[in-house]
Amino acid sequence: MKNQSSLDQFVLLLKAFYGLFFALSILGLLGSIILACFSVVKVRLIMYFACSFLFFFGFISFVLLIILAALAPTLSQTCAYLDSKISTGAGTADLFTRLGFSTMGNFFSNCMSDGTGWMMNDLNPTFNTTFSDLILITKNIQLFNLVIPNYSTANLTAPFTSGLSTVNKVSNAQLIDVNDTIALNHITAVRLVSYPIDIACTTLNVQGDSWMPSYDLYSCPGGKASNTPCGDLSSTGTCPLGCYEILKQFQSAAGDNTFETTLASRYGSNTCNYFNYVVNL
Repeated sequence: MKNQSSLDQFVLLLKAFYGLFFALSILGLLGSIILACFSVVKVRLIMYFACSFLFFFGFISFVLLIILAALAPTLSQTCAYLDSKISTGAGTADLFTRLGFSTMGNFFSNCMSDGTGWMMNDLNPTFNTTFSDLILITKNIQLFNLVIPNYSTANLTAPFTSGLSTVNKVSNAQLIDVNDTIALNHITAVRLVSYPIDIACTTLNVQGDSWMPSYDLYSCPGGKASNTPCGDLSSTGTCPLGCYEILKQFQSAAGDNTFETTLASRYGSNTCNYFNYVVNL
């Protein structure tokens, strides 16, 4: 709405400028006719006034036309170049590489129509740096729309908005970026406690719990309560038996950030196989 309002004000100002230009032209024409037909000498003052302003406005228009003639082709070619580049995965990767964001280029190329869709495979270990780059680029693309309000940046903002949303879902365990059967079967086995329980484990506690990435992805097995993050896993009084979300339980402020020690106590020892399954997951 703000961009549209600024554009409307600019168009109104331009109409007023050319309207005044036209009015002064009419005034000068009438002065010429009166001076020629009726010999009213003082009418020449009106003509001088109109011609002076017409010259001034003409000079301003000439300067504006030179500026627009220099900028318009550059902006048009820039927009056309960006549109062509971000239409394919290979073009997106090349564009980001030229801008110095090669990692982000590989990342976003998977979002395009010819991409694989598996973005997390191309994230380097320093995830926070990559994520910050993503937010920075998205904000700058949005600012681009403020600079050129009459250019539709939908082709630019859509992939970034979609990519940012997907990364947020992955980082919040609302979307799994895993497509191999072994990993998915492991998640299911930990959730349903379908692995054999070895003698080093406290069987009652292992069978009473169920771990999963998040409740957004998996449901709690029947008969078990969906627990919220709690502060001490070693105590079934503080953290009762039931289902837990791994991300929230181990990383939220309300959860148990010393989970390896307390989880080992909950399941008997750190040699308990189920303890290791949960930690690895």
